[in-house]
Amino acid sequence: MADVAWAHGSLVPPATPVAPASLDDGTAAAVLDEAEAIINAVFGEVVADMNDKRKNKKKLRDKKKKKDK
Repeated sequence: MADVAWAHGSLVPPATPVAPASLDDGTAAAVLDEAEAIINAVFGEVVADMNDKRKNKKKLRDKKKKKDK
């Protein structure tokens, strides 16, 4: 028989590692909360910027269509 690059391994998954102590003391949750606050603070600006870019693209496209006619 020929080996056709199949992955050989075990059918039994490895044991789940023990959770780090930092999950119990709240530091990980505090970091995630701070990250969420940063994302939420910037979200409105990003959406507004994307909408402005779409409007500018549409204006350029409309301007080009008028020029081509």
